[in-house]
Amino acid sequence: MNRFTIISIAISLFWGSWMTVPQLRAQEHLMVLQQKHQIRVNNKGLAQKNNSPSFFSSTGIKILIGVSEAALFLTGSDAKIDEEYAREDHSFFFKLLKPVGRVGEVYDSRFTFPAMAGLSVVALGYSHLKGTVEPGETVKLMWQALIVSSLATLSLKTLVGRHRPYTNDGQYAFNGVSFKLNSRYMSFPSGHTSSIFAMMTVLAKQVKSRWVKTGAYTFAVSVGFQRMLHRKHWATDVIAGGVIGYLAGTWVISRRRKKHYRGISLRPYLNGERAGIAFNF
Repeated sequence: MNRFTIISIAISLFWGSWMTVPQLRAQEHLMVLQQKHQIRVNNKGLAQKNNSPSFFSSTGIKILIGVSEAALFLTGSDAKIDEEYAREDHSFFFKLLKPVGRVGEVYDSRFTFPAMAGLSVVALGYSHLKGTVEPGETVKLMWQALIVSSLATLSLKTLVGRHRPYTNDGQYAFNGVSFKLNSRYMSFPSGHTSSIFAMMTVLAKQVKSRWVKTGAYTFAVSVGFQRMLHRKHWATDVIAGGVIGYLAGTWVISRRRKKHYRGISLRPYLNGERAGIAFNF
């Protein structure tokens, strides 16, 4: 039972990445047709006129369903997974999975975001010098997806107040709504997982190479396992983070492919006695 729950996490997440790779090119052509001619494909495979745009492909819906089913199945099994994957070291099966989590440690470093910023500058500079928009546009979309997923994740963390595994308070320990932003009680959902899935989803949908797509999703999955291995998150936190990240990345891409879309931006504002940050999209 416990091994099956671990397998369900891996299958649901890897299933999403492998399904997306071979079907992505056909999905992109279909999206172009939908945008230009406002058509949709019915359950008989026939094109029909459609006045409302399609935000998510059928592949994305299947991924969401698969991950959601795994999340529902895992409810109540978080403690067992934490014990057998993160704390115990007697099972050969779980020893095989631990290297997957260690790969994700690359993303859990103080140098992660400086490195991302540096690579972003390089990509933008390359686009400017070579006169090509693809690398720079992809970087911008990845940062936009990161912003969207981070806002959604932080909101849920504040509302839910779930205790992290390392507190040893149990999987059902919740504080509820709190604006103190105490990291010990901000387990659900996983911010690392949501952010990496948001960015890797954009990368996978923007780049045509299937090796890049597979590598992007594989790395995102490894980050989720790393969060469980280090007892920073429960399995359900990781799955929820993956879903949020995937949806954020897909949403950003779908809006970008619409006409007259100017992107997502944050800007400070001052209006009399009020000051804050405006989020435009």
